[in-house]
Formats: sequence, C-alpha cells, structure tokens
Amino acid sequence: SIRSKVELSVWDQPEDINLFFTATCQDGVSYPGQRKCEGLKIGDTASFEVSVEARSCPGRRAQPVFTLRPVGFRDSLEVGVAYHCGCSCSTGLEPDSARCSGNGTYVCGLCECNPSYLGTRCECQEGESQSGHQNLCREAEGKPLCSG
Repeated sequence: SIRSKVELSVWDQPEDINLFFTATCQDGVSYPGQRKCEGLKIGDTASFEVSVEARSCPGRRAQPVFTLRPVGFRDSLEVGVAYHCGCSCSTGLEPDSARCSGNGTYVCGLCECNPSYLGTRCECQEGESQSGHQNLCREAEGKPLCSG
C-alpha cells in the first residue's frame, strides 16, 4: 500500500548509547531531532541521518547491535557499534602552552592547569593575593577563585 508518511523506529537500543536523528523530507529541508516525514507523494524522497554517541566506554568485547526500521515496512538496517574510546586529540599535547599562560598543558582544546593554577587559561595562582589577573578568576569581588 502507498504511505504518505515515513517514520523510523529503533529496536534494541543499548542503554549507554544516544541516537540523534535528522530527517530530510520531500521539501529538501533538514529537520534536526525529527525521525519522520509526512505528506509524501509518489516520487518524493525522504532521507535520515542518524548520529550515535556513547555515554560510556564499555570493555573492548562489547559489540552492541540495534536495528532501525521504517514503521510499517519490512526493510530494516542492523547497526553494529564499535567503540573508539581514546581521545585522538590527546596525541597533540602542548605542555606549558602559551595558550594556558605557560602554566598548564593544552589538550583537546582545553587547558589542564598545573598544580596551584586556576582559570580557563591557567591565568590565576592560588594564594597569590595581588595578581593582576586574579579578579578575572572570581565570579564577583570578594568571591573565592573559580577553577575555570
């Protein structure tokens, strides 16, 4: 039978995985967060993009599988998940980086401050009472130093 709507259903979604859908319907517009297209006519095309995000990193032996299926159709797509748990950007560490005021390591777009340094750019030092940058590290005057 002819259907005017296509909707994706998910079967056996692993608990530690988030799925994000984007539907591109017959009007050619992408709809993030949507998994269905309505008002379809013969010859119309609908496509779906599905992004998978792991909320945890199970052991290497974990190989979960889930199924995507258009509601009312026999077709299905079985998706096997392979976890890649390392941060590939961690290979480009910059110790004592200028991006971190020379007081921390720049890794994956963030500063990891050396001990006793604080702030998003490690620009504040704990216990330093009159730092020129110290007020930048406070929510308001008199408040404690933040960790950035």
